Amino acid sequence: MHLGCRGWRPWSTDVCGDDILGIRSSVASLTNLICVPLAGLFFIGIFVAIAPLLWLGIGYTSLDIWLWLPMLHIFLGGTGAAIDLCGNNMQLEVAPTKNQSIYFAMVAAIAGLCGAFGTILGGFLVQINFCGGLLGLFVFSTVFRLVALLPIIFVQESRGQSFVQTIQSFWTFREKARG
Repeated sequence: MHLGCRGWRPWSTDVCGDDILGIRSSVASLTNLICVPLAGLFFIGIFVAIAPLLWLGIGYTSLDIWLWLPMLHIFLGGTGAAIDLCGNNMQLEVAPTKNQSIYFAMVAAIAGLCGAFGTILGGFLVQINFCGGLLGLFVFSTVFRLVALLPIIFVQESRGQSFVQTIQSFWTFREKARG
C-alpha cells in the first residue's frame, strides 16, 4: 500500500460544474508538486539541509528559548517525518515483495552505522577545530546535505513525474496564482 498522497484529490468534483477562479487547477498543481515523492523529497531535503544553520540562530535570550527553540523543534520534527515518509515510499517501490522486512532491516542497519560514523567524525572535526569549530561543522554539514540532494534530480520514478516536469507544474501554478 502506498502511503503517499498520490490519487487523493478532494477537489475533483465540481459543485457548480465550472472551475471557480481556477482554484481547483491551482490547488491540484501545488498538491502534485508536494505529493510527487521525488520532488517532495528534494524540496523537503532542502529544508533538512538548512537545519544546521537554523541552530546557529538560537541564543540565550528568553525569546530564543521560549519561542524559537520550540519552533525549531517543530520544524525539525515535521521535516524529519516528511523525509521518513518519502524514504519509506521509495523503499516500498523498490523492495522485493518476498523479503521486504529483510530489505528494510538492512537499510535501517546501514543508516544506523552511517549515523554513528557521522557523529564520530563530527566530534573529531570539532575537537581538532576544523573550519572554525562547531560553527564550521554546521556550515560543512549544510553544504554536504545540499550536495547529497543532487542525485535525486536524475532519478525517474516509474509512476511519477520527472523533476523537470514537477518544476514546470510549479511555474504553471505560480503564473495562475499571480493573475
